[in-house]
Amino acid sequence: MRYSDSARVMLGKASGSYLSASNDIRNGIFDRAVSSLYYSAFQTVTALMLLRELRSKSHTDVRAYVNRDLVRPGHLSIELGKMYNRLMDMRSDADYSDSVTFSKHEVESLAERVKEFNSAVKSIINSDGLETDSFV
Repeated sequence: MRYSDSARVMLGKASGSYLSASNDIRNGIFDRAVSSLYYSAFQTVTALMLLRELRSKSHTDVRAYVNRDLVRPGHLSIELGKMYNRLMDMRSDADYSDSVTFSKHEVESLAERVKEFNSAVKSIINSDGLETDSFV
């Protein structure tokens, strides 16, 4: 499979994860929504990495890529980079913590930030030559 095909697959997964998060928010399942929002952002960055013929071995590799290759050179804002880092930690809490829960307001706000993050990364993908208009 070509890298551009793999990137399209990941963008489709990212779109599906975001849709799942939206449904979970509507249904009051906020922990699962946080996890799905994280995966949407993670999959969007992974699509960019694939398009650039980079493969990650772990979630921390993707986090490092966001910070080193997207935020530091100014392709993404510092605020979006911080949001991604926080989102990764929140996903861990959502999946594994027995003492952390999330409110509707907090998760709705997070969903807007993830949408902004994904849009910014997709703009980079578009500049690399892969159309992303069909993906949320």
